[in-house]
Amino acid sequence: MVAKEDLHDQPGNNEILCNILRISPTSGLDDKSIGAHELKALALKDNTRVADAGAIPHLVALLSADTPSLILEDVVGALGCIALGNSVNQVKVAAAGAIPPMVALLSASTPASVLDTTAFALANLVVNNPENQEKVASAGAIPPMVALLSASTPASVLQATTYTLANLVANTLKTRRRAISPLVALLSTSTTADVRDIDSVDVQLLATFVLGLLVNNTRIQGKVADAGAIPPFIALLSASTAAHVQRQAVCTLLHLVTSNPNNSDKVASAGGIPPLVALLSTSIPANVKGTEVEYLKHIAICSSHNRKIMAAADVFTPLVGLMTDSRTTNPVLSSVPLIVVALLSDPHVRVMGASVTPFLPLMALLQANTLDPVLRGTASVLSHLASISPSVRRELAAAGIIPRLLAVWAARSHPPQVQEQLDKLHVSLRDVCSCRDCVSNIKSLIHPRGVK
Repeated sequence: MVAKEDLHDQPGNNEILCNILRISPTSGLDDKSIGAHELKALALKDNTRVADAGAIPHLVALLSADTPSLILEDVVGALGCIALGNSVNQVKVAAAGAIPPMVALLSASTPASVLDTTAFALANLVVNNPENQEKVASAGAIPPMVALLSASTPASVLQATTYTLANLVANTLKTRRRAISPLVALLSTSTTADVRDIDSVDVQLLATFVLGLLVNNTRIQGKVADAGAIPPFIALLSASTAAHVQRQAVCTLLHLVTSNPNNSDKVASAGGIPPLVALLSTSIPANVKGTEVEYLKHIAICSSHNRKIMAAADVFTPLVGLMTDSRTTNPVLSSVPLIVVALLSDPHVRVMGASVTPFLPLMALLQANTLDPVLRGTASVLSHLASISPSVRRELAAAGIIPRLLAVWAARSHPPQVQEQLDKLHVSLRDVCSCRDCVSNIKSLIHPRGVK
C-alpha cells in the first residue's frame, strides 16, 4: 500500500496517485477495476508520468490468476501502455517482475480479451530491447507463444504474438526452430474462415517477416524449406496478394536462397520463377525490384535448369526494361547484365533460340552520353547476344548496331573496362560488317589518336 505522506511529496500526480490507491490490496474489486482502467488511460497519455508516480509495482502485484479477468485486462493493458515506446519504462516494468506472470497468462484457457492484451504488452516490452527479449524467452514464453500460432487464435492475438516472436528470434537462438512450423502455417491464414481478411493480411506479413529473420541464419534455411514454406511463399507473389505482403515475400525468398543452391532449385521446381519474372514488369517499388534482381541472380547462377525456366518465362524483356529505365538504381544496373550474360552464355538457353527483339531497346544506350557502367553492361549483353549465331548478328546489323558502335567510339575515349566490352562487341560483329573499310574504321577507332 502506498503511504499517504509519500504520495503528497509527488506534486502534480494527484489523479495518478488516487488511482494507485484504488488498486491497493485493501481496496475492493470495484475500486481496483476503476483504478486499473484509469491508470491504463493515463498511461496512454503520459506513460513516463505514470511510471514515475510509482504505479508499476502496484500493477504487477495484481498480475495473478486470482484477479478477475476484467480487472486483469486493464492491469496488463496499463503495464503495456507504460512500456509502449519507452525504453526506460521497459526496464522498470521488467525489473518489477512483470514478465513471469505475464508469460503465465499466455494460455488458451486465459480469456481472449486478457490474452490479447497480454500479447501486446509483451510485444511492447521486447521491442528493441535485447535484455527483455532474453528475459521473456527465459521465462518460458516460447512454447505457449508457438502454441498460439494457430488459425483458431483470435487475429489480434496472432498479430501481437507473431510480432513478439519477430523480436525474439533476432536475438534468441532457442526460439528459431520451435517457431518455424507454426509460422509457415500462418502464411496461408487468409484462406481460413476464422480470421477476418483485413487481419489475415497483417498476420501473413508478420509471419513472412519473422521467417525472413530466421533464414538469415544459413543453418535454418533448409529447415524452413523442409517445413513447406516455399509453396506458400510463391503463392504470396500473386497479383491478388496485398502489395506489402508481396514485397516481404520477395525479400524472404531472397534470404532463403542466398548461398543455398538446394533451396534455389526447390523454388524453381515449385514454380517460383515465372511469378517473380512477372513481378519485374509491374509497378513495384525500386527497392523491391532490386531485391528481385538479386534473387534472380542467385537463381541464375545455381543451375542450367533454372536458367532455362527464366528464359522460357521471357525474363529478357523486363531485364532489358530495367537497363533502359533511367529510374533504375546503380546496384540493379550492375546486377542485371550479369544475369543476362549468365543466361546467354548457357548452351541450353542458346538452343532455345534467343530472339533479338527483346534486346533492341538496348540500341538506344549505344551513345556517347550513356554512363560508363551502363555502356559497359550494354556492350557486354549485346556481345554475348551476337555470339549466339550468324542470324542473330545479321538482325543486329539490320537494326543499326554498326553505325551506333562507330559513333560511340568516335565520340570519346572510354575507361579500360568499358573499352574491353566495346572491343568484344566489335569482334562478335565482324562477320556482318558490310565491307573491309568498315572493319578498318572500327579498328582505327578502338585506339583513338594513335594509342595502341
